Amino acid sequence: MCSKPLNNVLQSLYEIKATMRNATNASVISRLDEAIFLLEHSLDDLRKESKGRQLALEAIGALLEKLPAIIAIVQLLTGDPKK
Repeated sequence: MCSKPLNNVLQSLYEIKATMRNATNASVISRLDEAIFLLEHSLDDLRKESKGRQLALEAIGALLEKLPAIIAIVQLLTGDPKK
């Protein structure tokens, strides 16, 4: 997943902000805050997307586990003797 490099960048931004807090004007701090905000939200979106994919894979897995039983029921209801 690409979130590890983004987490590293976010951590670097936190460290830069901490070291520059007293030595830099307010506009630089404001720009750092904006970059941190955007990166945090991007990471949140990635986590949500990843969670959605995980849930979809779990649903597909559950369906595949039950597929033989579903086929047997359909065959029983349609009178198809194939097994």
